Amino acid sequence: MKKILMYITLSLALFACNDDFITKEPLGVSSDATYYEDPDNCRLAVNAMYDPLGWQALYVRNYMMFDMMSDDCEKGGDMLNYDSDQPDVHQIMLFNANSLNPRVAELWTTYYTIITRACAMLDKAPETDPDILKMRAEARFLRAFAYFELVKIFGPVPLVTNVVSPDEAKNIGNRAEGDDKAKGTEQIKAIYEFVISELDAIKGDLPATYPSSDFGKVTSVAVKALLAKAYLFNEDYANAYAVSQELIGADPMANLEPVYHNIFNFEGTNEQSSEVIFSVQMIPSSGYDKQGDGSIKTLDMGPRAFVKNNQVKLELAFGYGLNIPSQTLVNAFPAGDPRLDLIAKANIDSLYLPIYNTSTPEWTMIGKHPKNTGYYSLKPYLSYAARTGNGGTNQAQGKDIILIRWAEVLLNGAEAAFRSGNTADALAWTNAVRTRARQSQRVTNNVDMNLCTYTTGTVPANLGSITITDIKKEKQLELHCENGTRYFDLLRWNKTTTDGDEINANKICGDFKTDLVGKTRSWDDSKLGRLPVPMTQLILHSGGNLIQNPGY
Repeated sequence: MKKILMYITLSLALFACNDDFITKEPLGVSSDATYYEDPDNCRLAVNAMYDPLGWQALYVRNYMMFDMMSDDCEKGGDMLNYDSDQPDVHQIMLFNANSLNPRVAELWTTYYTIITRACAMLDKAPETDPDILKMRAEARFLRAFAYFELVKIFGPVPLVTNVVSPDEAKNIGNRAEGDDKAKGTEQIKAIYEFVISELDAIKGDLPATYPSSDFGKVTSVAVKALLAKAYLFNEDYANAYAVSQELIGADPMANLEPVYHNIFNFEGTNEQSSEVIFSVQMIPSSGYDKQGDGSIKTLDMGPRAFVKNNQVKLELAFGYGLNIPSQTLVNAFPAGDPRLDLIAKANIDSLYLPIYNTSTPEWTMIGKHPKNTGYYSLKPYLSYAARTGNGGTNQAQGKDIILIRWAEVLLNGAEAAFRSGNTADALAWTNAVRTRARQSQRVTNNVDMNLCTYTTGTVPANLGSITITDIKKEKQLELHCENGTRYFDLLRWNKTTTDGDEINANKICGDFKTDLVGKTRSWDDSKLGRLPVPMTQLILHSGGNLIQNPGY
């Protein structure tokens, strides 16, 4: 799939998106109805739908905000000029974002770019050619994926399933007929129903695996994994459990990477692990704007401060340190949990770094500044050798960004199983994740992670019985700092206050009163954890059918 993304050419102007989120005739579109009858043209069209997943506007940078909005992370960055480093992200993290925030607008328009491109192809591509039929299934998945993310972030959004003109688009609202204007409950229901129906319709249309050269294309496993997750978020626990059960089968550990650390291999050589179900395929590039192929996430989350001659140096060590794990997250791990190895700790851990103003890398201790938690997530980390050896010099690296992996399938399935009364599977699937973690105790270190050695430890031990709180806690430990997974779960758990715990957004986000530099975090239950509808969209929808979210 990495090579597929490289084939995107200027002909993809055919699928460009202007200020309106769905257009009928973008510049350069031919009226020739036979265009999509050519499988090569359809392949270009589908590649254009994958492309925005690798823009900064989504997982390459903006999704760090959602880790910061939970108890997983804080905003780090330039400790000497803290307020001026990523102020739009900081505003969102403090729950003070308004409809003019550019990061909010980027999320909206980028997902609708995917939807626009999918609709353009699906409206015209025939359903008779077997190859095109598979590409149609990819397009339907990507469109459903975009809507699933939009509804998590914004709540009710416009639901458009075919190409419309700009004038028609302006009159499409984000509330179903008779819907409540505040919550948009019926519109949210309609979006989930659409996502579920699309995924259910295509779950048999794609292969379970591809040859190595095509790794990254949507598989039937990815379709079912997202389907189970959509059912879970839609509170249809019985169906979420049924799809999970079909996916997982008799051996829940079969597709787990044997060692937790190797999912996030520092050499970038394990990206086709059986653990990875769906990922953004990145390649190194000299730039990292929204059209670039490389990911700046490696640099964004890398350590910023280091120690030399017993002094903390604030110059750039290996990264910007923008999305830094919180003390709360670190405290959540039991002593001896190997997964904590993926969080580097200041004044304890050293990494092989090309430290500031040096041409030669060396083992360097991570440092801590007062405006910093002293922790760094190593999940996006690439070794010095990998960075310099793959053509990426300073900024845009080629490490893939995992969006769906097997452990999440197991833990989503465990929650669905528990909530539907199938506690035996809930216990077995949760224990599978814990067993893999326990088998990942690192006993030797190396510059090359492939040469580290591991053994079996004692933590975390298998559970003898299971509660919903056990599953919630396990999700945080296993999936920490991964694209806002924790935040969206916390929002969802606002609706499950009968669980007998206080693991939900209203409690956890509400209890975080200030950030690490003392800025007030203004969690407001009435906003339902949603981001505001961008002002640019409210202006475009001159008919007044686009309703702002409550509290904005």
